[in-house]
Amino acid sequence: MSDDSGWGLMAELPHPSWIGSGRKTWRLRVSLNGSQVTYEPEHVVKTKDDVVAILGEQFESQVSKVIDHIDDHCRAWIERSPFVVISSTSAAGAMDVSPKGDPPGFVRVLDPKTLAIPDRPGNHRGDTF
Repeated sequence: MSDDSGWGLMAELPHPSWIGSGRKTWRLRVSLNGSQVTYEPEHVVKTKDDVVAILGEQFESQVSKVIDHIDDHCRAWIERSPFVVISSTSAAGAMDVSPKGDPPGFVRVLDPKTLAIPDRPGNHRGDTF
């Protein structure tokens, strides 16, 4: 749909947890200008308080599951997984995501902070080295 503001499309998207709560929807305005797409969200999440306003307060069970190491539960899950995704960011901020897969067990847990992921020939770019 079009409106008078010069934007080509405006969509109102309710956050799933807001349905029936009386909270406002998020508005996303999209302008289609040739091959360029410009969007301007009406509400931008910038702070922890913004996140809390959307999700509400955290439960202890949510907070306590954040850990800084690979525990026994994580190790068992990793060792049984046939798929992993490695993401990296360059010094300039360019991002890359590389999916990798092999039979379960191809990723090894070396210690509580280190994984060994085998290299497989792919696009020969080496983005995640």
